[in-house]
Amino acid sequence: MYCSLCKKHKCSNTQNKSTAFAETPSVTLKKSALQEHLNSKKHISAVETELLNRVSYFQKEVTTKDLVEESVLNKVLIRFIG
Repeated sequence: MYCSLCKKHKCSNTQNKSTAFAETPSVTLKKSALQEHLNSKKHISAVETELLNRVSYFQKEVTTKDLVEESVLNKVLIRFIG
């Protein structure tokens, strides 16, 4: 079983460099193993990275919108004054 977030962000355990759930599938199909993975630092790090990427996309959209508005206002003022 793979964890799609850990696989996407290529997470590994910092102590033993284990790549279970990310590059190699987990072979332990127990609820406790899954719960342990969900509470692990590497999974939490993958979730945080994913959330930051999503926020970054929206921030790019807002920034682009602001730049376009500024450009349009500059063009209008130049035509009005000039």
